[in-house]
Amino acid sequence: MIIVKENANRSINLTGYRILFILQLLTQGPISKKEITESIKNNPYLKNISTDTIRLDINTLKSVGFEIEHTDDNNEKKYILLTNPLQISLTDSEIKTLNQIKTAAIELWDWKNIIKLYKTFEKVTKFIKDKNQVEEIMNFGYFMQIDFKLLEELNKYCRLKNVITLLYNSPKNGIMPIKIKTHNIVHDKNTNKLYLIGQFENYNYLSYLRIEKIIKVERIELKGTIKEIEPVYKIYQIKKDENFVLEDNEKIIKEENDYLEIQAKIINDFHYIQRIVTLGDKIIKVDNETKKKIYENLIKTRNIYN
Repeated sequence: MIIVKENANRSINLTGYRILFILQLLTQGPISKKEITESIKNNPYLKNISTDTIRLDINTLKSVGFEIEHTDDNNEKKYILLTNPLQISLTDSEIKTLNQIKTAAIELWDWKNIIKLYKTFEKVTKFIKDKNQVEEIMNFGYFMQIDFKLLEELNKYCRLKNVITLLYNSPKNGIMPIKIKTHNIVHDKNTNKLYLIGQFENYNYLSYLRIEKIIKVERIELKGTIKEIEPVYKIYQIKKDENFVLEDNEKIIKEENDYLEIQAKIINDFHYIQRIVTLGDKIIKVDNETKKKIYENLIKTRNIYN
């Protein structure tokens, strides 16, 4: 049994995941050991394995009822998954293992690999007899709200940094068109939400749009007219703490015995305010403008609930 440590608190049993990954490859058509090996190399959560391990994994699939043949395809031996006359009935322990893999993946993996796992489960569950088990395995929570085809389309625009006009279902303003210069897509592990990050027209900061609120892309501009964001730099001081982790936009500019001075490159003011609030009583000093904005946000929040 292979256990891969992802961090101090979580670990994933990758033997089962690797076998499911190979089964997914088999469902796509005839495939050779070499092609299986290459696909595993490209999966960041699986280590390189030998052809003997692939053979053992194939035999494991056969042992639970999958009918797999070794055939010649243009003089290359390939595995082919035949129609399976048997449907799988999983034990409670097996269901628990699959759910643990799913839970750990959502907590630890990036959104692209979470969706790959979802699609793997989707294909595997076609062979499971108990529909209640299928429903439990396929319950990926928040990700069930996502249109994967639209998500892949948005990710393509982010790679190209396109300016697009999309139709967005705003909680405050209802359905409305939004023009945005796409930057990237992130999975916020704290909220377990996917966001499209981009720059609105006439605004010199990045904004976050919830992916599940995006209805469709209405227009794409190959050459965007939205100007590049000019970043703002701010400095804050924080008590020394071994658990403190710099964000990508931060760097240490001064270190004393009991505190650090951090410079932050800001392209989203709201994100910076969230960062300072999250750090809480570890913060020693921030600029007056940030203090004022935090105070104003607290007043607004109080007024909403009073």
